[in-house]
Amino acid sequence: MQQLKCREFDSCDRDLLDKATRLRAVVWNHHVGREIFRHDRWRDHHDCHAFHWGVFNHEDRLIASARLCIHDSIEDFPDYSPRNSFDCKFFSPIAMMNRLVVHPAYQNRGAAKLLDTVRINKAIERGCSDIVVEVPFYRKLQLEELGFSFVGKTVDVTNIKEAKIQFYLYRKSLCPCLEQVSGRGKHSI
Repeated sequence: MQQLKCREFDSCDRDLLDKATRLRAVVWNHHVGREIFRHDRWRDHHDCHAFHWGVFNHEDRLIASARLCIHDSIEDFPDYSPRNSFDCKFFSPIAMMNRLVVHPAYQNRGAAKLLDTVRINKAIERGCSDIVVEVPFYRKLQLEELGFSFVGKTVDVTNIKEAKIQFYLYRKSLCPCLEQVSGRGKHSI
């Protein structure tokens, strides 16, 4: 198996961010079997403040990418919909893992798990209380293995909604004491 390398990059690295946003479009267009991202990129205003990672193959080509956003409220999340409702409290700061994509030729080789791990570690390093991720059904088991719990179905507000894929929100508390004591020094949402 080829060795994959993961590295964090800044949103100021326009070349890598451009490659990552193109990879997002390529992967999702391939996944749904038609062109849902017609401009060959998937980017949004969260890219400028998010933490980004890329996974590179032995030729130093970007084969997977992901990002992590940190917010005070779920209303600030990428792709938030007020039609979503969840039966749990979220404690801020809240990290949201999103925009994970792996090129089809490199899927099932550990890149997604590697990107999940670095993003969880970054959320802990940044002092986040909760970490959440919105995923299609095929990612549910991987997240449960990492200690995430299902908190509800979500309403898709991106171009992906054309593909009619149901998404699920998963949450992991990074401060278990906050589960029992509401808001202790942190904000509950």
